[in-house]
Amino acid sequence: MPPILENGKDFFSKFGKHEVVYVTVALENDGLVQALSERRALLQRASFKRIEETISLEQLQEMIGFTNILLYKKLKRMNETCRELLHQSYPASAVFVTFQTEECQRRVLKALRVGSIYVATNDSSHIEDPNHVFCGKLVLDVEEVVEPSAIRWKDFNKSMTAKVLQRICTGAITIALLGLAFFAVQRAFHYDVHVATYLIAILNILVSNILKLVNNLESHSRQGTFQASLYAKLATVRWINTAIVMTIIKPFTATIAVGETALIPAVYAVLKAEIITAPVLHMCDILGQVKRFVLAPRAANQAAMNSYFRGSVQNLGEKYTSSRS
Repeated sequence: MPPILENGKDFFSKFGKHEVVYVTVALENDGLVQALSERRALLQRASFKRIEETISLEQLQEMIGFTNILLYKKLKRMNETCRELLHQSYPASAVFVTFQTEECQRRVLKALRVGSIYVATNDSSHIEDPNHVFCGKLVLDVEEVVEPSAIRWKDFNKSMTAKVLQRICTGAITIALLGLAFFAVQRAFHYDVHVATYLIAILNILVSNILKLVNNLESHSRQGTFQASLYAKLATVRWINTAIVMTIIKPFTATIAVGETALIPAVYAVLKAEIITAPVLHMCDILGQVKRFVLAPRAANQAAMNSYFRGSVQNLGEKYTSSRS
């Protein structure tokens, strides 16, 4: 048993006998996790191209070499990368302790949790019991962790500097999309109010899909912060694109004017377009229909066919935006 596991189990056992169920150590091996994920995706792509249902991995790679040389080279290169990364040693980045009862978990959190400043300076003066200092010299940074399925393991060890730079880049892309949408809506309002309202509804859908791709450029250690970031972008774009842009485009006198060019009828037209456009497009599910009725019948095997019948990915941030805008 590695020393960190043995010491960790003995240390946390002080808070309750037989209360520690698991001690899991997370390593700073983001590169290895990313490489293994890419290798798995390549193998899945290869398996979707084979005709035989039962075939070994060696036969699969040999078959790819004859049918798809580009995919075979990628897979071979990825295998070599994974072997190199597997032989490297990685430092521990976090330790997850699973307790038998929630009572013991709360007891540990109450005894070990101190301020971030005291953790950074390794100041143990604010820990009541000296036995609660790890190995007699380390103040632990303790927090209640989220569910394992809510942790984004690929981004778990990203530095704060990288995260800040990524936020700046994605923020700049979001502002650029807002500028393009503003220009398009402004031109459409000069042409026709009804065209502009349906353009706003369509832009809200298109920009939402683009922002979901943009949000993937950010590193988030938890799924909750990822969804919160997506919600902030979508809500900002939709509010500005639907309400604020129209207020800026329309002159002040349009707020009390009568007719199609006035503000109130334009707002009504936008709401009507939003009510019609989004539900109709979601009900049609054009991409899903293409997968099920065009691509699935032409799949090479059953596994590839099943992949076309999966539902679309649902984002909690997008759902919250739709319910509040």
